[in-house]
Amino acid sequence: MLLVRLMNRAIERLTRLTWPTISSVFAGLYAFGALALGAVEPADSGLHSIANYSWWYLVTITTVGYGDLAPVTPLGRAAAGIIMIVGISAIGVILGKIGEVFFEVGRKRMRGLERLDERDHVVILGYNEGETEQVIDEIVAAADWKDRSIVVCSHDQDENPMPDRVKFVRGPLGSDDVMERACVAKAHAIMIHSNEDRITIVAALAASTFNSEAHMVVKLSDPESERHLLRINPRIECVLPLSVKMTVQALQDPGITRVMHALLSNVDDDVVFRVEVPASARTWRFDALLDAFKRRHQAILIGVSGTTDPTAKVSINPRGDFEVQTGMTMFYIASERLADLAWMASEG
Repeated sequence: MLLVRLMNRAIERLTRLTWPTISSVFAGLYAFGALALGAVEPADSGLHSIANYSWWYLVTITTVGYGDLAPVTPLGRAAAGIIMIVGISAIGVILGKIGEVFFEVGRKRMRGLERLDERDHVVILGYNEGETEQVIDEIVAAADWKDRSIVVCSHDQDENPMPDRVKFVRGPLGSDDVMERACVAKAHAIMIHSNEDRITIVAALAASTFNSEAHMVVKLSDPESERHLLRINPRIECVLPLSVKMTVQALQDPGITRVMHALLSNVDDDVVFRVEVPASARTWRFDALLDAFKRRHQAILIGVSGTTDPTAKVSINPRGDFEVQTGMTMFYIASERLADLAWMASEG
């Protein structure tokens, strides 16, 4: 019982010690054992050698105890007992402190307080329960996006809302700290997913400052906010709620909204993709491409933009003799993104 009380008291005191103090305890124990055993153990015990003693000290405080070396005198064994009691307690404290370090790292990561090290990832600024999960589903459903790391940033969530799917950064969406910890400067694409346009505008300004090259898409509630955002960065793509035009079209042609939703979902059906026209010396007629896309890829070519700028106007279903050439962008409907359009450049 006395031994147990001594060990408990030693552990209680050691848990309050700092790393330098714990190191001093081990050094003190080492010196105590070397002096004590050197004084009381016989010369042929093997413990007078620094190398042998160091080996015995290590296996003793770690409780391995190979038994190849051991004190033989009563005083030597008493000194060894002290080293065992204090040493084992100190080892326990070290293991506890190491566990605390790992726990704290995991806790900081879960609470979004850690600085990430991401590159070529997707950053989502803002979190809306249920809706953001759907956004993640759509992103990973695309074959060429499923392996991209996703970082969600939110000021309202105390912990990562989707720890098994995304990494998390907590803080004000427009702050430099969040931009840096989420590695926005290295992001492949940025989505701003806030319910308040004023927060969206501030976040867009901050994100554009850190990364003006990544494609940025923002969700807006008020069409008027789009003008302000395009002043910040004309390459920002704004997504507005169901427009007046769509509402009227749905009124006149029932079911049109279901068609549009299906075309925009990576999960439900074929979707709309974009591709820049491959470098080629020739010019294509739109009707010829329309036929080639269907025959070769079971895809439907629906529109063309006269430039590669994603904010440029798109001509939907242009005339058959419309000329398509290098430097333009095509939009098509398919079950997956077309991997090879080299035939466009090589076919004469």
